[in-house]
Amino acid sequence: MTHQYSLKGMTCSGCEANVRDALLKLPEIESVDLSHEEDSAEIKMSSHLPLSTLKKALKPLGGKYSITEREGAKMPLDDEKDTRSWLETYKPILLIFGYLMAVTLLVQWYRGEFVLMEWMHHFMAGFFLIFSFFKMLNLKGFAESYSMYDIVARKFPAWGYI
Repeated sequence: MTHQYSLKGMTCSGCEANVRDALLKLPEIESVDLSHEEDSAEIKMSSHLPLSTLKKALKPLGGKYSITEREGAKMPLDDEKDTRSWLETYKPILLIFGYLMAVTLLVQWYRGEFVLMEWMHHFMAGFFLIFSFFKMLNLKGFAESYSMYDIVARKFPAWGYI
């Protein structure tokens, strides 16, 4: 499978050679076609590598090069199809939702009355607490993706971490 990327920081054919050598060290990469004039990279892989792996491969070159998915390029998926059923796919979110629903209903039952707005406050508080935890599992990934749609985080990357 062939992937297309934007690769900035190359200024000459020597830069292209350095980047090509760094990327070809990854066993999944079969060939690399670079252009410093167009800031582009076409990489043929035996199996899909995430962008983070490509960035790590370029890191020893001093942080001079930045690789991103090419605007408008459709990234192919792995050859393996996801054969999980709907229930297997959504089981974690359904369990979280069910647990949260049960706990907030128990809080209302313990109080002796059911007040819809109070229940909704408890439910939403729990929802935001639980799902904020998932951001902490990959804080860097969250901050990078957040900067794609938040104006402040785009100009001030630390905002995504804050």
